[in-house]
Amino acid sequence: MKNVGSTRIQSIEESDVFFGEEDNFSRIPYVADAGGGYPRWAYTIENDTEWRTGATVKITITYSADPGAGTYFIKVVLPNGIPDEYYFSM
Repeated sequence: MKNVGSTRIQSIEESDVFFGEEDNFSRIPYVADAGGGYPRWAYTIENDTEWRTGATVKITITYSADPGAGTYFIKVVLPNGIPDEYYFSM
């Protein structure tokens, strides 16, 4: 996800990430909140050291097993309430 806003986004780990098959998705906890369980998500900032305007964040969702082929939905809600969502197939 690219920050196309005018300010730096802080506390990325406080974002809400929803993921799953298009009709069966759930909230995925951040890795530090998952208690060692799965699924969980983590992030890396790809082209900066902070999530500033123009920087991109890569979200990685980890499952204990391959979730399989299908059409999936992801929705990310930032700590300030701004959402974005996307459908894709794998």
